[in-house]
Amino acid sequence: MNFSKNILFWSCSLLLLLTACKKEAEKEIRYDQGILVANRGLQNSGEGSLSYYDPETTEVSQNVFQSQNEGEKLANIQSMYVQGGKVYIVESLTGKVKILDQETLSLTTTIEGFERPRHFIKVGNNKAYVSQWGADGFSGSIKVVNLLDNTIVKTIPLNGPAEMLVVGATVYATVSGGFGTDYEVAKISVSNDAVIQTITGVGEKPFHISADKNNAIWVLCSGFQSNMPNENRPGQLTKIVNDQIVQSFELSFQFGPGSLIINKAKDKLYYRKDQNIFAQDISKTTLNLAPFVSRDFINLGIDPSNDQLIGLDAGSQFSPGKVFLLDKNGISQHSFDVGIVPISVWAE
Repeated sequence: MNFSKNILFWSCSLLLLLTACKKEAEKEIRYDQGILVANRGLQNSGEGSLSYYDPETTEVSQNVFQSQNEGEKLANIQSMYVQGGKVYIVESLTGKVKILDQETLSLTTTIEGFERPRHFIKVGNNKAYVSQWGADGFSGSIKVVNLLDNTIVKTIPLNGPAEMLVVGATVYATVSGGFGTDYEVAKISVSNDAVIQTITGVGEKPFHISADKNNAIWVLCSGFQSNMPNENRPGQLTKIVNDQIVQSFELSFQFGPGSLIINKAKDKLYYRKDQNIFAQDISKTTLNLAPFVSRDFINLGIDPSNDQLIGLDAGSQFSPGKVFLLDKNGISQHSFDVGIVPISVWAE
């Protein structure tokens, strides 16, 4: 009888220990130490998702937003921004910015009231800018957001602003024209949320912006893409120093330029054009015409931990996409499946 009781005691103890260990392991799952991918989903479907890649185990977790936020959806993700322990997801379809805890991906709050929002950027501890194109796609602006109560407090009128870049106490915003066209970069004072200078002639439809190690600003313009290729108007890669254009490279294309990013050392730019990836050394005075990678990615990212280039492949845009991790020579080191139309990526 005592022997049977001992067996029962130790069996129960072992079961409790295993259960405790399992719960402890579940508590240790975090989403802030690898690669986070935002997937748009089918156009206007309201079925966006997040995928998470753990570089230590090479395991991929799909639909992590839905698993952490039962009943919540992500609708037509436009972009994703990560800073200060928060993930900011811009939804163009709903006009919302959703804020998640970076470690758990739990939804903490939602900011509403935007019209065709494009990009989010923090400009201070308690303030952010959200670029938007307006309900008609032409009457755009930048909305100033108070992050203490997550409300829109001011509007800065601009003609279809897109990506933004913080430089000291100012923000440089590309002015694309939205569904129309424009050729400017607006310089905005963060202290009073007003445009203090306009840099004109940067190229047609500037969308993307980045800064190099010498504090020069680079702008990538998509140009005009027609249904008739012979009617395309070229894009442009433009270098700005002290708010003056000092260098411009014309980018003729069949499939328009996009996705300007810079490496960890901030001395090499990468961008998409004609279903290829091109690399441009910031010190060169001529444009590199040889493709760095011959593959059609929908967007790019950089992993700052190892300087790997991250390529987002949307495939058919009706089935799961794929992410490629490329070394400094453009050779794929690893790839993994993600959700439908991976549109934005962040790496720790």
